[in-house]
Amino acid sequence: MPKKTKILLALLFLLIPVLVLANGNGDYIPLENPLQYDTIPELLAALTRFLIQVGLALVTFMIVLGGAFYMFGGINPDNVKKGKNIITWTVVGIMIALFAYAVLAVVQFVLS
Repeated sequence: MPKKTKILLALLFLLIPVLVLANGNGDYIPLENPLQYDTIPELLAALTRFLIQVGLALVTFMIVLGGAFYMFGGINPDNVKKGKNIITWTVVGIMIALFAYAVLAVVQFVLS
């Protein structure tokens, strides 16, 4: 990137606060919260709930997939082993996720 472009971008970033305050009467322009959550802990709790729900849907899919590999793996013994591994590691993964959720709930309870 040429040096003149870098200088121009730096000046532009330095002038952004001036442009935001340039509404004529010197008052600040109010910024509205686009989210329905007012605090960061509320936002993190909602994000955690969403990720747990997505994870549970993914767990369901993976257990069905592992069951299909296990059920139709009679032709190829490697598929039976693959199905068992998918189910085993899916259960391990959901246990870790639920344990992390429980730890988060305990920490939030202690801190609030």
